Amino acid sequence: MDYPKFKVIVRCFTFNQAKYISEALDGFCIQQTNFPFICCVVDDASTDGEPEVIKQFLYKHFTMKDAKYSETEDYSMTYVQHKNNKNCFFAVYYLKYNHYRKKAKSPYFKDFRNKCKYEALCEGDDYWISDSKLQRQFDALENNPQCSLCVHPYYKLVNGDLEKVDNYQESSFVFGKKEWMRHWLTQPLTCFYRLDAYPSVEESRKYKNYMDNHLFYLILSKGNGYNIGEYMGVYRISGEGTWTSRDRLGRYKSDVFSYRELYENHKEDEYLKRKLISVYSTYLYLSIKNHQKYEKLPYKLVGLKGNVIATIKVIKKLIFGMSY
Repeated sequence: MDYPKFKVIVRCFTFNQAKYISEALDGFCIQQTNFPFICCVVDDASTDGEPEVIKQFLYKHFTMKDAKYSETEDYSMTYVQHKNNKNCFFAVYYLKYNHYRKKAKSPYFKDFRNKCKYEALCEGDDYWISDSKLQRQFDALENNPQCSLCVHPYYKLVNGDLEKVDNYQESSFVFGKKEWMRHWLTQPLTCFYRLDAYPSVEESRKYKNYMDNHLFYLILSKGNGYNIGEYMGVYRISGEGTWTSRDRLGRYKSDVFSYRELYENHKEDEYLKRKLISVYSTYLYLSIKNHQKYEKLPYKLVGLKGNVIATIKVIKKLIFGMSY
């Protein structure tokens, strides 16, 4: 099958997000670019009717008479071009069984991925609000070869209200791993990176609990990050109680494991050590506050000074109720 010379692949993994997926797909379709891009949407055998929502979206917005189809024992795939935005192509993979913790999904669209120079991320419940997002991120990395990653500010949507995330400057700037570890600058829906900086299979296999933290750390090990100072996307906070202390505890516990793994493999990185200590202190504080058992950080890993710093941070938070 002949394909255009795609420059960018948009990766969207989605599961049971029927309520939100149309907004995510709309955000892809509005992108105005001077290059063709392919959106690989992978529905992981959703049970809430999401596959039907996606199919209806395709029939409404894409030229179905020219659609191409393929099928394996794992998925059925539909490849289409947008009716009006001729640079926008979709390859939708409807998985025949849920792949969670069973099988990787990325190999299914490796042929598309191998044709591209850059990759953008967006999960099925988030969405983009700027029609120039992909073009501006593409231009930013083309014009800044020392950068491997491009991001932008974003809003979070909580109970129907849009709130600016306050860890961004509203102007463009270059950042490295140090700034990334001090401020969470890499929400997946904002990220656009060089595929030649993407971690290899050998790199990722070093980690048992491979997460976004690993991905962005490893990408930023190969170049700087570039922030575009404009709000271009929305991170949806869905579900009740998402921002409770108990929910934060679970997220910080996960972060402790991921930063511990990274530090065990990169002990020369002093900033990574500081990040691990900071995350662990908040995890410990939340565990005590919620009367939960907690995992102890190996004493030798961060040394006496690191343990003292973590302990002092916890005490300050317990006594003064400091923000976390």
